[in-house]
Amino acid sequence: MHQPAKNYQNSTDNIGQKQTWLLAFAQTIVWAGMFYSFPALFTFWEAEFGWSKIELALALTLALIVSALLAPIIGRLIDRGYGRIVLPASAGFGAILVACLPFVETHISFLAIWSLIGLSMAGCFYEPCFAFVVYLHGQKAKPAITRITLVAGFASTLSFPLNHFLATAYDWRVSLWTFSFLIAFIAVPLFWLGTRSQPNTATVPVRSKPTDLRLWQAMRRPEFWFIAIAFAAITLNHGILINFFLPLMDVRKVPAETALLLISLIGPMQVIGRLTITLVEHRVSIKVSAMICYAFLLLSAACLISGEFIFGAFLLIPFLQGTAAGVMTIARPVVTASLFGPSNFGAISGASAIIVTTGYALAPLVGGFLWTIGGADAIPIALIGTALLGATAFVLAITRPKENAS
Repeated sequence: MHQPAKNYQNSTDNIGQKQTWLLAFAQTIVWAGMFYSFPALFTFWEAEFGWSKIELALALTLALIVSALLAPIIGRLIDRGYGRIVLPASAGFGAILVACLPFVETHISFLAIWSLIGLSMAGCFYEPCFAFVVYLHGQKAKPAITRITLVAGFASTLSFPLNHFLATAYDWRVSLWTFSFLIAFIAVPLFWLGTRSQPNTATVPVRSKPTDLRLWQAMRRPEFWFIAIAFAAITLNHGILINFFLPLMDVRKVPAETALLLISLIGPMQVIGRLTITLVEHRVSIKVSAMICYAFLLLSAACLISGEFIFGAFLLIPFLQGTAAGVMTIARPVVTASLFGPSNFGAISGASAIIVTTGYALAPLVGGFLWTIGGADAIPIALIGTALLGATAFVLAITRPKENAS
């Protein structure tokens, strides 16, 4: 069957550093506006609508479930050369939906719009962006992925303070209209320009290596499920902390300004983690770095517990959580490509994203449920459990002998 676009995978400088930076800034804005705006405005919605934490959390859960279910389809579209359409179009759709949120009056309409935002997330968040980069660069995609995540790590730093300022000074609706504007008139053009290939660049169709697996072959391997569970545990862990950090700090009697500063530092700490990986990548493998990150998540939970008695412990949480989440964002596409090959990366990574994104999707509900039955003290216990689960699954995934496709 005729493919609609050629595969540029062997051209390692096809979009170049300039285009990579454009994608990076686009990622920063869409994450700030469509993901981090939710926890940033959570308490404002709770105060105005009177919905419970679980009722509110269900909205983001639905968005992420929709995103996860669509990930394999989006991945196949990118594998076939449609990334240049998918990324900007999805961001534009998201901008429209974010602009519609201020008009909601019922819980049903709130859930419906967030479910549709999940469709936009599926087409313009990290997953499709990394699939597009791997489509262009193959096994040499790591530098481009690293550059993108270095910049996009500041998404939470942009979202929390700006949302808080606008919602406090004006109204939470003004916050969402502001981010809708930023997505529509900055992120969408950046995606459009960032996905344009440089002119007169040679294009050579990629040929699969014997070790490259198709989706059905990858899914027959235990390591596919282990690696998906390993990273799903990370997203569940990080999602619970992000969504319930501000309520936790309120229970611990931490001043709102201090709590806001701490959660805003998680983004810069992600960048520090990614920079560190870049500096030590020739001495420490990405797999070893990932294992260190699981230890950081355990320490983060310990700080959340001890912070009730030792305030200084709270100050370590942004560093531990941020660096771990930052490194894992790079580790997932790199480790996945190393295990299964780059040829069908979009489809394979998209399929595993159903499980991985489910971690983010369940985080608000799981956190809300645990808070309801066990109070604030249940949250750090959940963080310890997810970190241990992830570390175990990761070890099982990377220690299995690699087999050729058959």
